[in-house]
Amino acid sequence: MPQQSTPAGLNDNHRRRIFATCKHLDKMLTSIEAMVSAPPPDEGGALFHHHEQSLSPEARAEVSAWVRQFREVMRSMLARHRIALPPPVDDQRFAVASLLGFMDLDTEELRPEHMKGYGVLDPTAAADLDAIVTEFQGHIQALAARLPSRD
Repeated sequence: MPQQSTPAGLNDNHRRRIFATCKHLDKMLTSIEAMVSAPPPDEGGALFHHHEQSLSPEARAEVSAWVRQFREVMRSMLARHRIALPPPVDDQRFAVASLLGFMDLDTEELRPEHMKGYGVLDPTAAADLDAIVTEFQGHIQALAARLPSRD
C-alpha cells in the first residue's frame, strides 16, 4: 500500500517522526512551565527545589508566554500536516488517587516498627514518628475522600 503524503509532501514516516519530536518538545516545555511557575518553599512550593529561582517574576511571565507561543506554532504545524493529537488516555482522578495510595504506603514506612533497621529509636522519637505518620496519612486520606467518585 503506498504511503499517503500531505500537501507539503510528507509521508506517514515523516509525520510519525514529527509527532514524536513534538511530543518530546512538549514534555520539555512542560518542565520549563513547572520550573517558572513553581512557588518557592516559603510560599507553599516544593520543599526540595532542584532549581534556584533566579528569574524575576517578569522573566518567568515572559518564559510562560513564550512556551504558549511555541506550543501554538507546533499546534499549527501539526494541523497543517494532518498530524492528529491523540486524546488524553489517563484519568486524572485515578492518577491522583494512585499517587495518594503510593504516598500512603511511603509514609507508612516511617512508622517505628519499619525504622528498626536504621538503628535503635528511643520511645520519644518513636512516638513522634507515629504521630507524624498519623498526621501525614490523615492529610492524604482527607484529599482522597474529596476526589469525585468514578461514575
